Amino acid sequence: MADLARRYPTVRMVHDHDLVCLRRHKYFPLTGRVCERPAGSACYIHLCCVQRAPPGSTLPIALKGLSGVKAAIRAHREVRRLLVGSRWMERELVMNGLAPERVAIVPPIPAALAAARPVPPSGEPEVLFVGQVIRGKGVDLMLRALARVPGDWHATVVGTGNHLDACRALAVKLKIDGRVTFAGWVPHQALEAYYAHAAICVVPSRWPEPFGMVGIEAMARGRAVVAFAVGGIPDWLVDGVTGILAPPGDTAALGQAIATLLGDRTRADSLGQAGLERVHAQFQPAQYLDRLIEILRAGV
Repeated sequence: MADLARRYPTVRMVHDHDLVCLRRHKYFPLTGRVCERPAGSACYIHLCCVQRAPPGSTLPIALKGLSGVKAAIRAHREVRRLLVGSRWMERELVMNGLAPERVAIVPPIPAALAAARPVPPSGEPEVLFVGQVIRGKGVDLMLRALARVPGDWHATVVGTGNHLDACRALAVKLKIDGRVTFAGWVPHQALEAYYAHAAICVVPSRWPEPFGMVGIEAMARGRAVVAFAVGGIPDWLVDGVTGILAPPGDTAALGQAIATLLGDRTRADSLGQAGLERVHAQFQPAQYLDRLIEILRAGV
């Protein structure tokens, strides 16, 4: 990378945490707390150096050092432009020693946005999650939040992943399994019916989303979003304007936010309309291309 960047004007889009994070997930494995430290001693103190062993290993775990991450960071100091999707990602790269003047924010546009259409408000007390059912996406946190929500509600989880069985078991343990449907994988063209039925959408991510495109897709349907204030999510979810943000990992606050909007449909619909307007104003393909061209012309 360094040699290529020295020879040619080079740009890289940084879509995830792999460049600067030993675990790639940017949250601590034992506590689940979001890591706000640069690659360094914290990686060892919080046991991020302990990795799942590759197939065929005699031991179930392996230890991974920081040399590879540090080498990658050094190499990227030669890259002319590093494009990221959010302020969080910008701060993350700068915190790890990459020059701020080389980092530019270009919010991504979901490919599915072109086909997304607003749907009328729903009269149902329906909560919707769409995404991978992996630990970082926090479906288990949403379930714990829902267990605190009073009244008549139902939730649907659209998606699949390696945390699905654990989430099913947790729903049983919390005694809400009769009120939660795990719909599995659903093609994009079939999602409209789920959004139309939902009163609100939840993005309960445990890991700091580099951006969180599923939220934009929900807002494009006119749905208010409830989410944890992690990673790039606050770049598109304006608290009290397009949805409600809860402190990271705070399931009580997330549950309260869900209960608030289920109990006040007028407010939920207003937030959803504001979200739709924000998508039309700020997250369109033409704007993405204009911003990209502007950056490339200015710096490369």
